[in-house]
Amino acid sequence: MPIDVDFGLSLDTKGYDLKDGRIVGNGGPKRQMRLKEFPHLYLEFAKAQSPEQLLHFVGRFGRLTNDDEGDNVRSLLSGTKGMSAALELMRGMIGNLPKWPTGRRFEYETPSLGKIAGGIPIRGKLTAALVPDPMTGAWQLQLSPPTLLDALWLQFGQALTSNAQLRQCDHCGKWFEAGVGTGRRADAKFCSSQCQIEHKSLERSRKER
Repeated sequence: MPIDVDFGLSLDTKGYDLKDGRIVGNGGPKRQMRLKEFPHLYLEFAKAQSPEQLLHFVGRFGRLTNDDEGDNVRSLLSGTKGMSAALELMRGMIGNLPKWPTGRRFEYETPSLGKIAGGIPIRGKLTAALVPDPMTGAWQLQLSPPTLLDALWLQFGQALTSNAQLRQCDHCGKWFEAGVGTGRRADAKFCSSQCQIEHKSLERSRKER
């Protein structure tokens, strides 16, 4: 059965600030976007490894939690580091996780995440409903995470079991998904057409020297 993730991004148009270890909004009219516009947003989240990078992420996509006191930077950075470590651990296996031996308990240990037993943890909460697709009328499972942070972990979980492959751009080093359903060929070397153009331009400049 198809799965639809329903979540709306909401940004303070006056921006965000870091105050006492938390990210708080400065108010103003809200700018609304849909998570469906950013199918690989979890990769951007995983790259935020400092308070400044996390603030930049929130400035582009909105608050990650519903905490009245603001987003707790220390807690969120723990999440970005955990997701980044998991992505690195599964490099080359995204969308193609190897089958686990039947009858054997799932258990492994990593330097960053520690001992994992029972399954790969996908953090976050959500509500679920059966709804008809507005375009086809076919029934689908709709998952509604309450916060952007929950939505990002759900995206991460979907990526692990998709048909996509995780690759690193030869030009900017950015992680991106390639393969079926991503808009990028499975053997793509660049995360965007712009990076491909800039890379070729640099190569021509080097040859002309």
